[in-house]
Amino acid sequence: MKRAWIISLMVLGISTSAICADSAKSAAKTAAAQVKDDTQDERGSKVDRRIESMTTDLGLSKSQQESIRKVLEDSHEKNKALRREMSDKHQAIKDDADAKIGALLKPDQKKKFAAAQDAKSEGRRMSKDAGN
Repeated sequence: MKRAWIISLMVLGISTSAICADSAKSAAKTAAAQVKDDTQDERGSKVDRRIESMTTDLGLSKSQQESIRKVLEDSHEKNKALRREMSDKHQAIKDDADAKIGALLKPDQKKKFAAAQDAKSEGRRMSKDAGN
């Protein structure tokens, strides 16, 4: 009985460590993205840099620069919308998997699973708040 109790505590400790590590990785990615966004703002937009590069390499006229700017800005907006859509779909898949996992767990396991999910969500919220 003692041995089973010790093993259970070890498994819980390992699970908690994995959750903390996942939260730390998520926080690091968020911080890196924020730094990238800040750096991009300091150097000018990606569109501006691309037009400058194309103008230098291809000798674009002012008219071509304006037309290409419209194309690149439209492309940028479409990509932003696609990222949001993919993020929503990713979350739906994750939620579906979590629900299916929850259905397979015993009541005490469901509580632990829910607590672990809440801890992950809190870690993501804290990372987002730290990035703002």
